[in-house]
Amino acid sequence: MPAAHAIDGKGSPSRPRSLALALTLAFGVLLLGCYLPASADAATSIGLSAGSFKFNTTAGNTLSGDLYISNEGETPVQVLVYTTDVRPNEKGTPEYVKPAPGIQPASNSPASWTTIKVPDSTRIINNSPYLALAVGEQSHVFFTIKVPEKAPAGDYSEVIFFEMFNLGGGTGATSRIGGRLGSRIQVRVQGKLIENVSVRPFSVGNIAFMPTLPYSFTINNGGNIDHEFSSRLQLLDASEEARQTVQIGKADYIYARSRKLFDGRAPLKGLGLGKYTVELRVSYLKEAMGPDGKVSRARDEIVKQREFYVVPYTLLIPVIVALVALILFFLTIPARRRRRQRRAQATAGAPPTDANAVGSAWQAPAAGTEPIAEPPIEAVTPVPAPED
Repeated sequence: MPAAHAIDGKGSPSRPRSLALALTLAFGVLLLGCYLPASADAATSIGLSAGSFKFNTTAGNTLSGDLYISNEGETPVQVLVYTTDVRPNEKGTPEYVKPAPGIQPASNSPASWTTIKVPDSTRIINNSPYLALAVGEQSHVFFTIKVPEKAPAGDYSEVIFFEMFNLGGGTGATSRIGGRLGSRIQVRVQGKLIENVSVRPFSVGNIAFMPTLPYSFTINNGGNIDHEFSSRLQLLDASEEARQTVQIGKADYIYARSRKLFDGRAPLKGLGLGKYTVELRVSYLKEAMGPDGKVSRARDEIVKQREFYVVPYTLLIPVIVALVALILFFLTIPARRRRRQRRAQATAGAPPTDANAVGSAWQAPAAGTEPIAEPPIEAVTPVPAPED
């Protein structure tokens, strides 16, 4: 038997009960939606079997290498493969520059020396091959490097990039969907090694008001060899005792024919008022070629010093207050001088008083009284001198 419904006087279900039922259903749907897991996009990820390569060769030689790339994500992905030269900017930050298409290999562009081979060479976008990898698929990538005959001696760096993208509907239309991974390649062309390392300029703040000391220095690598540097600052007191050490970098890689800028603020702890010395120490591995053609390596260090003064805030505030008071004192001197002149002019016509006429017996007569007659002054007859 079907369940009975409450009927009002007009033969329709009661509106309060139907409204309550509708609100209950709506609340249940909303609550169920809150507990359902949110849909997430499938993750995309790729991996490389090798992160770097190092070659030592002569000009005119051909090098070769290979590595594996794998799809470690949860969805199929397309991967663009291309090479770039490593060109540090003025501050030493590496920038990755693709060689212009259609030009002959340049003597200073290892990316233009490199040719990449993928399993399916027919997949090309903008003169660069790409890979289509299913989930869990792995692909073998080969590359060759043809060093020009006239390539100067020294170190050269390039990166083979693997960049994920989506192939759009139009011909050649692509869109980036993720990051990129790169394998760094260093090629050393044998020949004369040139060492030219310097640290300049180096500057610090002349006066430090606590709690930090600003510093700035540049490491210049004008030679043809890449170097790995470590740098640190030492704060010395008047007796040359190290009061504090600040590690700036432990493994800063600086490419050949480039420079790198370092700037920041060194913390000052436990330093009182006085004169101090900041000492910069830059260490690197120096290479030299012997008569037999063998390369020797030895640790070298560049040391620079600068002087500065520390003025704590606890002493600076009273000095500022005293200086402001002194400035206000000097600024009010003309005003005080003008006030004294006005007072002197106001009292210039008044009769002198006991305060400003000491020793005078004259007094002004009181109002309504006659002046007192003074006795006449008699002349004094000189007494003649006695006769002998």
